[in-house]
Amino acid sequence: NNVAPPTVFRVVRSRASESEVLERLSAAGAVLESSRIADGAWRVSGATSLLRELFAAGQVYLQDEASQLVAQVLDVRKGERALDLCAGPGGKTTLIADQARDSAMIVAADRYVARLETVLGTSMVHKLEGIRPILLDAAESLPFASGAFDKVLVDAPCSGTGTLRRNPEIRWRLSEDDIRGFAERQKQFLRRAADVVRPGGRLVYSTCSVEREENEEVMQDFLAREDGFRPATVKDGLYTL
Repeated sequence: NNVAPPTVFRVVRSRASESEVLERLSAAGAVLESSRIADGAWRVSGATSLLRELFAAGQVYLQDEASQLVAQVLDVRKGERALDLCAGPGGKTTLIADQARDSAMIVAADRYVARLETVLGTSMVHKLEGIRPILLDAAESLPFASGAFDKVLVDAPCSGTGTLRRNPEIRWRLSEDDIRGFAERQKQFLRRAADVVRPGGRLVYSTCSVEREENEEVMQDFLAREDGFRPATVKDGLYTL
């Protein structure tokens, strides 16, 4: 957490060819390293101007490896219906849509208008048409029928202690009460989300926290309450630490 994080990007498949983007960056002097954590993620140093140009054109998106991994675990396929319950600012939402070749219906939900506007702005730049925004509070009853979605992502608001490399001020502004408060809200979100996952579907819970209270303990509480769910096994070889 005291080491500067790498710059990581993914190629937006709906807008660009990965091989062509990598060739352009290499020719401009970039040093590229394929991620060992998320498929299709690339660590990069150098060629900063070109990387900014590609980002502005919607051909690449700067996104940490763990964030990309979450969308890959959700594994939305063509023709499926998916709900991203806490969608802003949209990195995972747009990757979910891009991985499905923009042939899935992705409902992007958030309680803040500004965050939804960011999701839609990125969707437009990436030319993704399957994302549908909705303003809601995930702690309240959801306006969807029971079992409406094949896949649901709860990327819950959290303490953010897993992002200290990028947000060192978190060390000084968090208290134990904050973490307990986040955990209770996360449990509410999961209970709401469980109602709209179809039988045989997939519910993915993720945070950018490293606290057990916001991760393992939330999942243990959820599984104790929800008889219809069981832990899923992530396919072998998806990531290596």
